[in-house]
Amino acid sequence: MAETDDTVGVVSEDSADPNTTCSSDTDTSTDLTGATSQDGGGTSSADDTGAETSSGETESSSSDATNTCSVDSADDGAAASEGDGGSAAQDAGGSAPTRPYSVASWLPLVRSLAGDIPVAFAQKWNAMESGGNPCATGAPGAMGPDGNPREMGIGQLYNPDNFETLGIDGGSWRAYCEGDTQTVTRDLTMEESKSQVNGMLGLIRRCRTAARAHNPGWSESSADFWSLVKLQHALPGLLVGMTAVTASLGHAPANWAEFRATVVSVTLDAKTMTYASEFARALDNAQAAGASVT
Repeated sequence: MAETDDTVGVVSEDSADPNTTCSSDTDTSTDLTGATSQDGGGTSSADDTGAETSSGETESSSSDATNTCSVDSADDGAAASEGDGGSAAQDAGGSAPTRPYSVASWLPLVRSLAGDIPVAFAQKWNAMESGGNPCATGAPGAMGPDGNPREMGIGQLYNPDNFETLGIDGGSWRAYCEGDTQTVTRDLTMEESKSQVNGMLGLIRRCRTAARAHNPGWSESSADFWSLVKLQHALPGLLVGMTAVTASLGHAPANWAEFRATVVSVTLDAKTMTYASEFARALDNAQAAGASVT
């Protein structure tokens, strides 16, 4: 199991609850070129309170596209294609990684498929979510309605929400895994590798759509903006809190630092406030991911 020190939540994305997160976050303590092998490894997930859980998810349903990562928006033409997670660059080059899988092993393929997603950010996501293990899962024993794990893959897509939105057969992501474990049994084909990468990128794009809806005007090339993207993944209620922060300050926060300092002192919606003990961890997580964009 990969080391986990900043797990925030594991819940469904199709939800109006501002605390529904897209996945758990796992820091593998390796840099983006590191050699931390995840063959047979993976993530240790937690529920929204940060505690280990056997269910690890909260289910809800909503059409609120600004408060989820499974936004149905095409997001500037970057919507998923049927069966492979989608990307305008899905036929681009790049070599398929082979075992033992590390974050660095995915770099050529991520670079070829990333499009307008910063490669460093995508690789940081990869590192935090799975350590590069395509068989990584969320909370032990947490299963989706199809009998496969609730969270799967290098980007930790939620089953079934993200898979349905991105047009991916979730079962195909377990074809190279040993049962419901995190052990990789064989090298992935190029098509399978592309599906993993495009799935992760599709999830990032949808979190970016949500971040754009709450962006107070920060440059999308800045670390501050990309911190908002990961915050949508870590604890969406904090991102929605941008409105309360603006009201408290009397103006939109000038940067991430001002937003962060204020959001922990304002009163957010009742549901979000039940996770107050996790605010610092979620903000740390988002800030670490955003810092990869320079």
